[in-house]
Amino acid sequence: MTALVTGAGGFVGSALCASLLKDGVDVVGVIRPGETSWRLKDPSMTDLRLIQHDIVNADFADVIRSVRPTRIFHLAAHGAYSWQNDVRAIVNCNLTATIALADAAAAVGSCEAFVHTGSSSEYGLKDVPHNEDDAIKPNSVYAVSKAAATSYLGHLARNGQLNAVSARLFSIYGPFEDNSRLIPQLVLKGRHGTLPPLASPSIARDFVYVDDAVMCLRRIADVLSAGDSPGEILNVCSGIETTLADVAIASSAVFANVPTPVWGTYEARHWDTNKWSGDPALAEKEIGWSATTSLCEGLQQFSEWIESDELRINYYGA
Repeated sequence: MTALVTGAGGFVGSALCASLLKDGVDVVGVIRPGETSWRLKDPSMTDLRLIQHDIVNADFADVIRSVRPTRIFHLAAHGAYSWQNDVRAIVNCNLTATIALADAAAAVGSCEAFVHTGSSSEYGLKDVPHNEDDAIKPNSVYAVSKAAATSYLGHLARNGQLNAVSARLFSIYGPFEDNSRLIPQLVLKGRHGTLPPLASPSIARDFVYVDDAVMCLRRIADVLSAGDSPGEILNVCSGIETTLADVAIASSAVFANVPTPVWGTYEARHWDTNKWSGDPALAEKEIGWSATTSLCEGLQQFSEWIESDELRINYYGA
């Protein structure tokens, strides 16, 4: 089996590559020309076959024909970070590249499973757990581009052109995550008995440890390769709404001498909300997957992962 992973230098992409490589899968990682990433130097990535190529280019179909991957995991994305706000770059990466990659995969015909990572932001702001059948109300250019890509892949799947599923990621955290994000900062500060700046205690997320998310993506590919159809869209979520107050409590349970949080020391983002969770029932029913790592377990495992390698310590801090 050969798996092609786009966005191999990113957070979830790196974690997925490491998981596949550990199990002896032949993994071809795709990154942008000139892209560098500390993640690609991690010892878990030693056997990764790396290709630098812009998947928007028409000649990327030649790469697919050369590699002939049996499984494609499309994780390349742009716009998930606040500083990634160029509309053209967001649309090119999230939509145009997805169409080009899917069309190439369909034309070559070797791909048994095409797994695309969408986003919970495609749903928009709702007061109830997000369900795959909900009408979408994307709340950003990033969300709009992701929703359009999801729609296109659904079209290909319904017409029998490509075995594709869009996995809508909720708040994934853990090993390989950017060190500027909340949970890495929480782990780093917690190891020293402090807390990072925090916004409102009522801001909510649906957190999923990255190892659980990776296993969901792999399970989707397994089911598709077996000839089954789990649906066009699956939520990658825990179903548990966790507030920042809950996060602070988890930190104090895992790390020693964590102080009482001081709220309002970090400015909330425009997409922050006090209601945010997904419904995991369809993933449980269709592919037998559920998130099993609690937040406390995830924080502890993430901390231990950082401690296990000098490169990781250098990036995240001792």
